[in-house]
Amino acid sequence: MSSSQFIKERSQKIFITNHAPDCSPRELLSAAMGPLSGLKNPTTGQKIWQIERPMPLDDQPGALYVYAVATYPVANIGGTVELTLGAMPQGDVNIQIIAVLQDSMGWDIPMAEQIADVAMVQVNHGITARYPQHGGWAMTAGAWRIGHHFAAPEGVPPNPPAMAQAEQTDQPGDFFFNPATARVWGANFPLGPAQSLVDLAAQALTSQDQGWELEFFIEPVDGVAIPCFNGHLLLPAGGVLYLNCFCQQHGNAMMLMAQFADAGLWTATSMTEAMQRAASRMNAVLQQQYGVALMLLPPPR
Repeated sequence: MSSSQFIKERSQKIFITNHAPDCSPRELLSAAMGPLSGLKNPTTGQKIWQIERPMPLDDQPGALYVYAVATYPVANIGGTVELTLGAMPQGDVNIQIIAVLQDSMGWDIPMAEQIADVAMVQVNHGITARYPQHGGWAMTAGAWRIGHHFAAPEGVPPNPPAMAQAEQTDQPGDFFFNPATARVWGANFPLGPAQSLVDLAAQALTSQDQGWELEFFIEPVDGVAIPCFNGHLLLPAGGVLYLNCFCQQHGNAMMLMAQFADAGLWTATSMTEAMQRAASRMNAVLQQQYGVALMLLPPPR
């Protein structure tokens, strides 16, 4: 192992995400710390994390940070994992959330990384469950030494959805039609009720508690009521996979479309894998009922 890798694995672990400015730093920190405060040691029943009150960040107007510490047994001295979570407005563009984790034992004890891993999963779930409009996490410093669930990619954190769309000035602005953010699946099915096809697709995603949150609605197009639903899936590694699904008559067939979107521009492998799992689940029920499967179509124009 090189000296640089040794230092990287034992230094602070820093994760950053850019959140759409649709809430305040205090609301984001409250959402993040809610699940964290509920974590308990299964043996003692005591809370794992001791969390302080939000404090203003010097020289950053409107910014707040929260400090939290978790202890774990090691030898006769014990170890501590410290988490500092900051939420800093970036003008009217976004709110940057920075999580800094450090361990008193230099991450030599696997339990320390396990505590940090679970903490980041809970922080991400807490934020995205209430405020899903962020671009996905990136690991900007440090490295994991053991297996983990919060697998944010290394590098620069993507912009939030609104900003990612705005930067594609030469492309359509709609999140689900922008070739940089959208991946479209579709197929023609036998004539029949459009609502039935939409319901089948939705049932495939919501069965067995797969994590999808769906919202159904009717979209009037040229005087015709088109059944649709929007959905989002929070990924354990960070980021949100979005979906718009609708069905309408197309000639002598019914056309079912599933438009997936990723604010991170599909740079994370976990996002593509999540889309493929969702498409496979929908195709399993659609093929059983109709003998037809959705296909990945060329990028939208």
